Amino acid sequence: MDRQDAPHDQDFPISSGIFLGLGLGGFFDGIVLHQLLQWHHLVTSAGYPPDTVENLKVNTFWDGLFHTLKYVFVVTGLAILWRNVRRGRVRWPSRLLLGSILMGFGLVNLIEGTISH
Repeated sequence: MDRQDAPHDQDFPISSGIFLGLGLGGFFDGIVLHQLLQWHHLVTSAGYPPDTVENLKVNTFWDGLFHTLKYVFVVTGLAILWRNVRRGRVRWPSRLLLGSILMGFGLVNLIEGTISH
């Protein structure tokens, strides 16, 4: 491949990295903070403190929906990335993927932190 045919930074699908970051950031929050440390759940601050079995059921249900949405984000990011790779554009700088994943990771924490906290 000569220099003229090489993919450019602007060919990188940044949206794929953002979707991957949204999913990975959400997985971190859901698995580490919700399940392992049990600091909070998605709707704890919406009036459902996990102090009764019924409230814990509500929190668990909404946490499950949150996990489902994260899977959708990751699959969407992978689909966008896959579609672009299949077009033959595969030599992107790693910093673009890492940077866009970090954008999505930060975005999910901003959104979840604003809504749930």
